[in-house]
Amino acid sequence: MTPRCHGSTAESSKCPPPRPLTIHLIEEEDGSSEMEGLLRPDYTVNIWPSARHFQAVIDRAPQGCVIVEATVNAALVRELLVSLGSSELGMPVIVVAARCSLEDAVAFMRLGAVDVILQPADPMRLQTALATACQRLHKSQRRKATLKRVQAVLELLTDREREVLANLTRGFSSKEIGKHLAISPRTVDIHRSNIMGKLNAESLPQALRIAFIAEVCGQYNPTLHVQ
Repeated sequence: MTPRCHGSTAESSKCPPPRPLTIHLIEEEDGSSEMEGLLRPDYTVNIWPSARHFQAVIDRAPQGCVIVEATVNAALVRELLVSLGSSELGMPVIVVAARCSLEDAVAFMRLGAVDVILQPADPMRLQTALATACQRLHKSQRRKATLKRVQAVLELLTDREREVLANLTRGFSSKEIGKHLAISPRTVDIHRSNIMGKLNAESLPQALRIAFIAEVCGQYNPTLHVQ
């Protein structure tokens, strides 16, 4: 089955075309089937007995949305959100809780949770949150695809060309770059020309845009880090 995208928020109003969506449902208490009943048969649901179990295989789990039932320890939920936030998977998280303090709810949202929903979960609010998660997942996948293409292009550069490009992103002139790298401005210009040719860039701004995409999407190379 394919997900149904509901909701009127700006983020969920442009949900990508329907596609199979995997939901990783983390139930911290045995025998809780209410959430599973709300999700099936519209989604593929993988049930995990605890956040610890899911974290152990997080890098190998299929991409999808994570729903965690925060019934034990808010610290474990925060830990999970941090793990997913630092993971290349980029999976969105919805927190469902029987009770949740305002402090914990704010902390969850600041760590990237799509929504914090109190049990019993309102079906429409859950669908709205899932639509938002669907959109976030779609953006994450596009971002990773873009980064992959950019990485392939940047792999063509030599180490020296990467150093020149890194300095160009900081707005340095050929003279300044030459002084910093102990090479002549003319040599810098040659490297810049080679960079533009390898990146198939018609202008320096276009070449810099490729470098900035690499920085924004995921620090491809430390030498391209923009301070």
